[in-house]
Amino acid sequence: MPAKKKVETTPDNAVSAEKETKKVVKKARKTTKKVTKKVEKVVEEKPVKKVKKATKAVKVAQYNNFALDTCFEMARAMGVPMGYHEFTQALLEESDIKKISKEIIKKYDIAKKFSFEEDGYDADLIEVILERVVSTMDITASDFNDLSGALETVENYENGVDATGDNDQYRIDFNALKRVLVYAQRKDIHTLADLEKEIGKDAKKSFVAFTELAYSVLPNWTVDDVKYYEGFVYSILAQFNDLYVEFEEKIMMDVSDLYLLKGNLEKGVRDYRYIVRETSNKEEAYYRFAKIYQEIDAEDANVIIEEAKRFVSETSPYFEKLNKISE
Repeated sequence: MPAKKKVETTPDNAVSAEKETKKVVKKARKTTKKVTKKVEKVVEEKPVKKVKKATKAVKVAQYNNFALDTCFEMARAMGVPMGYHEFTQALLEESDIKKISKEIIKKYDIAKKFSFEEDGYDADLIEVILERVVSTMDITASDFNDLSGALETVENYENGVDATGDNDQYRIDFNALKRVLVYAQRKDIHTLADLEKEIGKDAKKSFVAFTELAYSVLPNWTVDDVKYYEGFVYSILAQFNDLYVEFEEKIMMDVSDLYLLKGNLEKGVRDYRYIVRETSNKEEAYYRFAKIYQEIDAEDANVIIEEAKRFVSETSPYFEKLNKISE
C-alpha cells in the first residue's frame, strides 16, 4: 500500500479547515432553525420572543437527517475532538451507549453549553452519533462477553458429517475467531497463554478445528472466499507469536492447496515453489505439493516427485509416500 502523503499544517491550511468547519456548522444551524420554527411560539406584542424547547424526538430526527460526517463536525464545534475511529474505539470498550454518551459529555463539559434552538446542536447529538456508528460495526464490546463459550463451539463441532452444516459452521467459526482476534488486538495480546489468562480458554484447539474445517469447505466456495480466508488466517498468525511459529508453514501449504484446487495454478505453484525453497522440512512440503498436484495433472505431479527425490532420503517415510502417488 503506498504511503500516505503527509499534509503539512500551514496557516493557509488551518484557515481553510476552520472555514470549512464554520461552513458545515452554519448549514446545520440554518437547517435546524427551519425545524424549530414548527415548535416555536412567538408572542409578537412582547419585545422578547419565547422559544419552545424542541423535544428529544425532534432533535434526534433532525440529527439523523444529517450526514454522519456533518454530525462529527457539529460535535467538534462543541469541543468534542472525536471522529469515526474514536467513536468505534469507545464502542469496542463499552457496550452501554448511554454510559459512553454521558462520559463523553462530562469529559468535554458540554452538558448545558449549547442550545439546539440557538446553535443547531446540543449534547444529545453524542448519543445519536454513537447509535449511528454502532450500526456500521461488525464487532462491538458486547461481542467479547463470552469468548470462551464461542471457542468451545468451534472446538466441539464434528466436521464432515453434513455438508450444509459444515458451510454454516464455517461462518460461525469465522465470526468466533474474528471476535477473538479483535479482542487480542484491543488488549495487545500476542500469545495464547496470555489470551487464556484473559478469557479462561486455550484457543489452540479452536484454531486447528477452524483451519481444518476451512480446508474441507472452501474448495466448494469461490476463489474470492479463499482470498478472504487467506488474509484472515494470516492476521491470526501475525497476532499470536506461538501460533505463527507452529503453524505458519502448514497454513501456507493449506492455502496453496486451496488456490490450486480453485484453478489458480499460477499462484498455487508460485507459493509452493517458495515453500519448498525456504522450508527446512522439504520432505513434507514436496510430498504435499506432489499429492495435491496429482488431482490436477498426474504428469506434472510425477515431475514434482522426481524433483522431490533429490531432497528426500530413501529411508524417509516420505520417499515411500511419493512412490505411492506416482503409482
